[in-house]
Amino acid sequence: MAAFRSCGASGAVEFGIYARIIRPRYRAPWTLNAGRKTFALAAVAFVVAFAILTCSVHFASLTVGRQLAPTASPLLHRQLSFGEWPSLALCADLLAWDFFLGMSLMMAAQVFKSAGLKDGVRWSMILAGTLCLAGTRGPATGQLHIQYFGIAGYSCALPVVCTLLAILFRAERDSQPN
Repeated sequence: MAAFRSCGASGAVEFGIYARIIRPRYRAPWTLNAGRKTFALAAVAFVVAFAILTCSVHFASLTVGRQLAPTASPLLHRQLSFGEWPSLALCADLLAWDFFLGMSLMMAAQVFKSAGLKDGVRWSMILAGTLCLAGTRGPATGQLHIQYFGIAGYSCALPVVCTLLAILFRAERDSQPN
């Protein structure tokens, strides 16, 4: 259950970030031109794929996987487990966290092209996205130690992105007249 809750919490954070990026705002300090809107929509598409894939895998693992007796269907039980590599559940979850989250961060980074704090948001998104995408190579080659780059992307760099976005959004809100 803890894995599913963490999936939901991180998915909620991601949806909050992207809803804020694409939300049209009246008197916004920066406006999205056609190119930035394309990147913002691509970021949303990737984060939706990320959320659906990771939540589906965790839901299947927590519902079907726990109800199966390991002796009744050992191969299916193993494939729905996150315990050992290779398994379908772990492969799909790493695809979500490394590839889809990484691509969403890279696309969202293109929305923030300005000086100052927005530039910091952009570069931190690029760093987090690059680390996540680098982690994709681990499952692809079967050398899971490479996947630690992805873990660094979403467990270390992504919180920095979220913090900078919170500061940026608060500054934008405070600068707008009531």
